Amino acid sequence: MIIWRIRYVAALLLGLLALAPPGFAGQKGMPHSLQVLTEELAPLNYTRQGEVRGVCAEVVREIIRRTRTHTPSGIRVLPWSRAYAKALATPNVALFSTVRSPEREDLFHWVGPIYTSHVVMFKRRGHPVHIASLEDARSLTVGVLQDYFEQQYLQQRGFTNLYIVPGAPEQMVHLLSKDRIDLWFQSWPTGTFAAARAGKAPDWLEVVLEVTDEQLYIAFSRDTDSKIIDEWTASLEAMKSDGSYDAIISRFESGLMAR
Repeated sequence: MIIWRIRYVAALLLGLLALAPPGFAGQKGMPHSLQVLTEELAPLNYTRQGEVRGVCAEVVREIIRRTRTHTPSGIRVLPWSRAYAKALATPNVALFSTVRSPEREDLFHWVGPIYTSHVVMFKRRGHPVHIASLEDARSLTVGVLQDYFEQQYLQQRGFTNLYIVPGAPEQMVHLLSKDRIDLWFQSWPTGTFAAARAGKAPDWLEVVLEVTDEQLYIAFSRDTDSKIIDEWTASLEAMKSDGSYDAIISRFESGLMAR
């Protein structure tokens, strides 16, 4: 009787697998499952009316479409520190937009760059501070977002005069307006967009020093399936070859300059 039941269940399972659609678990061609995470960092990636938008989100969404990667939760938006910790500890996680730095190099697998932006020192227009070099900023209060590349960049150079705030760019605009900080160290697109969202005039922020460039990548957790990484790398390269990547960047930068 027991043997008969085992045979019956086995036959039933085989029948169900035979009826399953292509790509069902266990079949050749099964779609890869990947958690894709990002944060609120306009205009690179942000949520509007329930949809994740921004230039980096558009690039990533096109890669997902081309590779047909299975993303059960779509693109999830989490606070940066939480998303970063998840990418460090969980297999098959992709996190964007992540600055690729020497300190992070061995923590992830990398696909990109998907965007390159200038990192600058901002002040509010009318503030009397002037600096000619990064060294001049050591005696001033510099705002940085927590766990971001900018914080790590300055701390590695011995800066201790940092006002560190969890990922909320508009909060930095408020701190500048109240003179709680003298300078804000941030990528140019993010700072400009945050000031606009806070209702400031286009020239309210002033760049006092261009410091470096940051290349933004998709960071994959170390235990991610290598086939996913290979497919995403090939897809991005194809986008850069066929002109679709340049078209996305051009639309974004044209719209940003028009603000």
